[in-house]
Amino acid sequence: MDLYAYVRPVDDNNHAPHVSRGLLSLANCVWMVRERAREGDWLVGLTSVKANPDRKRRISYIARVDEKVTRQEYWKRFSRIAAVDSRSKTARQDNYYEPRTCAPFYSQNVNPYHDLDDVWKDLRSQYVLLSRTFRDFGPNTQTRIPVHWAMIEHSLEPPRQRGYRKFPVRVVHLNTLTLE
Repeated sequence: MDLYAYVRPVDDNNHAPHVSRGLLSLANCVWMVRERAREGDWLVGLTSVKANPDRKRRISYIARVDEKVTRQEYWKRFSRIAAVDSRSKTARQDNYYEPRTCAPFYSQNVNPYHDLDDVWKDLRSQYVLLSRTFRDFGPNTQTRIPVHWAMIEHSLEPPRQRGYRKFPVRVVHLNTLTLE
């Protein structure tokens, strides 16, 4: 099993990942992680150094990939169309690429997060990662990175902020944030 770590944007507003009703979804951005991660792998989102006065990264969230679904399957299960009905229990606010039968194969519905300039990075991977096994500390977290995670923190130090890093792990203890 692998752990994928990346730096989360400062201003993502619960968009990537999106957490709602006990489900964490990573449907947009970080296309390389969505393409490569497998069920059973772990994701760790770290804050930007700009987000904290002491210029130290924090853990924004940690999640196990419980499901890896295609964007079409995600649309069918959590359609944005249902979002028109505010009582909807299934709509997800990060699910705004509607499948089409002809080119272009997705149309981007109006949303407050991404415009047409972002389509290429969102659709570069056709996968969405879903987790019910996660801890979300939020983008403004003060949860420090444990000392034994030094390898992860240092691998994402500036100027290597972009992208992600992959680490092999045997066990992740979600409650104590320990790795083996």
